[in-house]
Amino acid sequence: MSLLRETLKTAAPLNSVVFIHDYVQLTFQEVTLSIYCPFSLVGPGDDAVSRGDKCFCDAVVGLIEDRVVDVEESAEQLDLLFDSGRRISMMLADEEGPESFALFQPRRPTVGG
Repeated sequence: MSLLRETLKTAAPLNSVVFIHDYVQLTFQEVTLSIYCPFSLVGPGDDAVSRGDKCFCDAVVGLIEDRVVDVEESAEQLDLLFDSGRRISMMLADEEGPESFALFQPRRPTVGG
């Protein structure tokens, strides 16, 4: 199991979302995931929403109190699956900077991708 998967699956539920100029931070108590690449949010029965869509921010904030139950990784995509059935899908192949994401946690190495 990857360190990213292990960390997020055992983390507390999402407790804050911060929108910063060109990226988003998701905080799970002491664990923070910064997402620098394009991503969409898909929920059961919902259409996908992405940055720039009218309801994007509300949809991401709606994940607060939800828990990550699985992480699916491939070379092009990283998906965070939440307890509610919603999913954050990061398109790693479209990254615009040196990293697509960074996972920060106390007393453990930073995980970047």
